[in-house]
Amino acid sequence: MRLYFLYFLITVSISSYAQQKKQPWEGKKNYGFFNTIELHSAHGVFLKNSSQLDEIMDNPYSDLALRIGIQSTGEELWEQILGYPIYGMGFYNAHFYNSDPLGSPAAIYLFINAPIKRWDRFSIKWELAAGLSYGFHPHDSVENPDNNVIGSKKNVYFHGKVIAEYKINERWDFGLGGGFNHFSNGSTQTPNLGINLVGITLNARYNFNAVKSLTKNIDPNYQPQIRPDFVPKKIPKTKTQHELSIYYAAGGKATTTQYTDGPIYFISALSADYHYKYYHIAQIGFGFDYFYEAALKDYQNIEDPSFSDLTYTGFHLSHILYFDKLALIFQPGIYISNNVKHKTNTYMRVGGRYDVTDKFFIQVALKTRNGATADFIEWGLGYKFIYKN
Repeated sequence: MRLYFLYFLITVSISSYAQQKKQPWEGKKNYGFFNTIELHSAHGVFLKNSSQLDEIMDNPYSDLALRIGIQSTGEELWEQILGYPIYGMGFYNAHFYNSDPLGSPAAIYLFINAPIKRWDRFSIKWELAAGLSYGFHPHDSVENPDNNVIGSKKNVYFHGKVIAEYKINERWDFGLGGGFNHFSNGSTQTPNLGINLVGITLNARYNFNAVKSLTKNIDPNYQPQIRPDFVPKKIPKTKTQHELSIYYAAGGKATTTQYTDGPIYFISALSADYHYKYYHIAQIGFGFDYFYEAALKDYQNIEDPSFSDLTYTGFHLSHILYFDKLALIFQPGIYISNNVKHKTNTYMRVGGRYDVTDKFFIQVALKTRNGATADFIEWGLGYKFIYKN
């Protein structure tokens, strides 16, 4: 009798404990992993830059992209400021009317999609993506002479667009917008006029919470929310700061005077910048650039150039937009030196930065000439001296 009574007490105690024990998701908002799978398709035209490729560039193009994304919940301050963006990885493939001269470009890239304005079900968004592309048929003076726009098999891929999206239900979003695609190699090989595409895009997004595969083993009846609740947090006052930085970069460049089999000339850049942090994720400033470019002797037709013949300087304005430790760099500039008139008067530096520590960063950027024409790619390191107000 005593054994039965003891068994009864243990059973009641375990049952009572099981009822009182909280599940991992109880009392938690936005529990899980909010993910997306997207399919994008576009149809459009070339921004024509070659008369030798009329058969391709006078006809439309189409493309298809598959993406895997993370829907942010606003846990980080930058997510709050950007309106809870989606970010992740994508896979891209383009189809041209005649693929023989150019190939069928494909790309692997990172993207961010954030709202300009969001209503209940409808939103207008901006999107940026950058990555590496492949699948090209590069210029060859014998086998592929008509391709005078791309001289390399692998290139940089850049994408930007504005899109209107509508929430059909908790699972599905559909969108319509206009986008731009760019392929080039930063003059690491010539020719490098690049390929530019503009088109109308359609997209379908499927939203899901990947935590379901874990919670079903604990409670098969629990249904995690599919989308997170966007709960605004009070954005604190910006702690402004002043910043000085030193940046050094190097790279290689081919010239337009020798296609495909020409030499790769060494280039380098040394920059000094001042930035003022005027908002949590944004800085504005200015700086000076000192460039060394061995390729100048090819353009200037100098047999025995001095060091000063191969160097030039510039002044630039600067804006930096941070996504946590990643940042987007935009620096329009003007040349101060007189020995680079073939580049015209203006240039830009556009690229990405990653803060390894609060003071040390690595950076990859495209330096242009004559506005948006690729000049060379910089691979650089930098150090910041921070002075807080």
